[in-house]
Amino acid sequence: MKKEKRKREKKEKRKKNESKENSDEVSTTKTKTKSQLAWKARKEVPSVPVKKVPYPLVPSKNDKERYFAHFLDIFNKLEITIPFREALQ
Repeated sequence: MKKEKRKREKKEKRKKNESKENSDEVSTTKTKTKSQLAWKARKEVPSVPVKKVPYPLVPSKNDKERYFAHFLDIFNKLEITIPFREALQ
């Protein structure tokens, strides 16, 4: 009999707590402003983490051509007493 009485008391406490929680939720949502609700909505949306690439990106064909053209410009400017290009031939 004591066990049954304890079970009933626990059930009643749970019901009271649930009704209090529900009434609190209703009253708090009415008093919140739009900005507070919007802030809460933004807070709940998780952002997608951006992963860094573990290796360098492969240069494109245009990049290779630009680097090679720059290399040739510097190579043509090299001189000893005669142009460096003629010395290699």
